[in-house]
Formats: sequence, structure tokens, C-alpha cells
Amino acid sequence: MIVNKSITLTLELDKEDIENYRHKFVREKLKGHVIAIIKQNEKVLLIRRKKSKSKNNLCLPGGDISIKESYKKGLEREMKEELGIQIINSKIISKIKNLYCVEGIVKLESSGYIIEVINYLGDIVLKSDEVDDVEWCDIQNPPKMKFENDKILKFLINNTQSQINLTYKRNL
Repeated sequence: MIVNKSITLTLELDKEDIENYRHKFVREKLKGHVIAIIKQNEKVLLIRRKKSKSKNNLCLPGGDISIKESYKKGLEREMKEELGIQIINSKIISKIKNLYCVEGIVKLESSGYIIEVINYLGDIVLKSDEVDDVEWCDIQNPPKMKFENDKILKFLINNTQSQINLTYKRNL
């Protein structure tokens, strides 16, 4: 597998958030996460989550992957759960590494992939209690999104860069 784009996202959080992430990774036996890019006519699909600290904020669809599944299988499961679609064809377009920090010190790391959905079956319908709404947005000019997803999207469509480092600070 050749991945020619790489993203490092540093998330500056408080101690309570770090412990919540650590317990979630252990409890749910997670190995990482996937982010889906679903494009249509120069638009990209964004979701609004119902729950979590991302509530009511636009972000790219995706989710956590257990140690028992591949990243592509995890993407297929997440898209079925969140959007009711069946992935037919997809390709990995970037690796992403998350560094969870408290006061600049890395306390936890995770990694995953950003995967472009090439073809899917079904109509996009809200199938879970996780997603409140979907929007198709201009891929060249995405709105401000949670967890720097807008900057990630701009980076992915810019063919001149191969890696980027971003920092997200939760309102502490």
C-alpha cells in the first residue's frame, strides 16, 4: 500500500479528556480510526453529529476501528452504521496520526487512514443515533469544521504538499 500524504494532528486537551480517550481505547479495544471522503460533483459530504463534544459541528464522516478489523472493513461498517450505504470501491489517500497532549506533552497516540469512497450502493440516509444531519459542501471552499477537518480537506486536494502538521486546541 502506497500512501503519499501524511497528516499529524496534535490535539491539546485537558487531563480529564486524555483519561477518557485512554479508557475508551482500552475498553473498546481500538487500534485507530478512519475518515471518509465522499465526493460528488465537486462537493464533499459532511455530517453533523448528535452526540459527543462534536455535537452540532460539521465534520467528515468516519469513526473508530477495533483491533479485530482492517481499516477498510472498519470504514465499511462505519458508513453502513452512519449513512446506510454499502462501500463498493475505496482507496486510502492519507495516513493520519493523532497526538493527544496535555500542556504540550504527548500522553496518547493513535493512527488511522483517510479513505476516499469511490463507489457506494444505496441512498444516504441517517441510520444511527450518532448523525443528526448531512450536508454536501463545496470541496474547494469547505466550511470551518471540528478537529481541523476543513484544513485536512484543503490539504488533501492540494497536490503540492505531501505532509502537514496541524494543532487542534479544545476550548480549555
